[in-house]
Amino acid sequence: MDVYKTVKRIHDGTDQMKIVTQAAAKYGWDNKMALFRTVLDGVVDQCAKEIETRWSERLASVDVYAPSHCHTALVYARWMIDRPATATVTAPAKWVNRERSSGPSEQ
Repeated sequence: MDVYKTVKRIHDGTDQMKIVTQAAAKYGWDNKMALFRTVLDGVVDQCAKEIETRWSERLASVDVYAPSHCHTALVYARWMIDRPATATVTAPAKWVNRERSSGPSEQ
């Protein structure tokens, strides 16, 4: 939970428009993915630094895995941003009980 709470706090406290505006000076406003990635990378980097500081003396390889865990937690935090805590996600009906193909059909 520490990683999720850390990344959520950083994400929610980030002035995303300020970061995007600064990134637009480098990438231009048309490169939306570069602008978006600049925001996400900054949140992940800050989260990883905080997690490493708190856990490096107690958890081996935290320096290796913290960025990955922060990225995963960020995806979850952004995805759940407008969902109530009790929300559930279900697969579309066309995905449920679908027969699996055994491969390309032979002719």
